[in-house]
Amino acid sequence: MKQIIAGIFLFLSVPFVLAGHHEGESKPVYQFFHFSTLDEAAVVKAFDDFFVSDCGKEFPGNIAIAREFYNGSDTSTHFMIVGFKSHKDRVAGEMTSCPPFGKWVADMNAAGALPWKSERLVQAVKEVKDWSQDTAFLKYDFNVAPQDVEQFVGIWEELMASLTEDGLVTNSYGLEAVLAGTKDFTHFAYVGHTDRALLAEQSAKVTSSEAYKEYLAKAADLRTSTNTTMVYIVKSWAGKN
Repeated sequence: MKQIIAGIFLFLSVPFVLAGHHEGESKPVYQFFHFSTLDEAAVVKAFDDFFVSDCGKEFPGNIAIAREFYNGSDTSTHFMIVGFKSHKDRVAGEMTSCPPFGKWVADMNAAGALPWKSERLVQAVKEVKDWSQDTAFLKYDFNVAPQDVEQFVGIWEELMASLTEDGLVTNSYGLEAVLAGTKDFTHFAYVGHTDRALLAEQSAKVTSSEAYKEYLAKAADLRTSTNTTMVYIVKSWAGKN
């Protein structure tokens, strides 16, 4: 039971100040915990209560809840994301414990959010602009074989540079690799925006662009898409960064 509790708390330690471009820097590590609940307000309150506690005020990072508004047939309704500057920080976070955390676990159980539907350990490949400033995202899940990753990344970067230059992508975007929990997909890309309607409109323009058609032709044998989801940030909390 102690290991389960530590694993749950581990997910809580992500500083969102890590969002952004990281070439030449240590790339952030993220954890994604997907869950299902009919009581979003209770989940939010569980975090509100934790972060006003002394333990929460000393918490070494930030956390956000995202609602999976359109996710196909997946049974999860939300996910929580937390990130670390390094795997050393991630491992250290596993050992964090305090009484307010026990209350958080109880409150999450009462909201029906535990156990998690899925858990993934993720590391940034490339992030451009600060995704923590956006509130709506399209997330693209797919599989890429290990021997094809380098070639695919180059093709994807070429696509995003072209879309940015053409004004078809204006906010944050990124590519992430799943290090553990790869049963469903090995990578995902995301595009963010502050306006839900504009996000969808931009996506329609992207898929009809020549740059996207060229990307599909080049990447056809390198990646297999598994799902596309639209998610909205519900709320985020800042600890001690």
